[in-house]
Amino acid sequence: EVGFICYEHNATTNPSISVGTNLAPTSLASSVALSQITGTETIHRIPITTGGPMLGELRFTLNAKAAGNLIGRFYWRGFFVQF
Repeated sequence: EVGFICYEHNATTNPSISVGTNLAPTSLASSVALSQITGTETIHRIPITTGGPMLGELRFTLNAKAAGNLIGRFYWRGFFVQF
């Protein structure tokens, strides 16, 4: 499971993201709209159905921006990535 935890929200639309590695940027999730983010302190969980090694990489790609502010953190099963 990967996902996004929202801390601050005043967006009118949600972003779309992909998750994978540098060599395969959509291998875990491809163009997923963060539609479960409806306000501050909400979480969007993305189940991962593919297996295989991560090889020390995890890449989150922003495919479409939110209209407004959406601040938070991406996570992967207990690992937090902060930009």
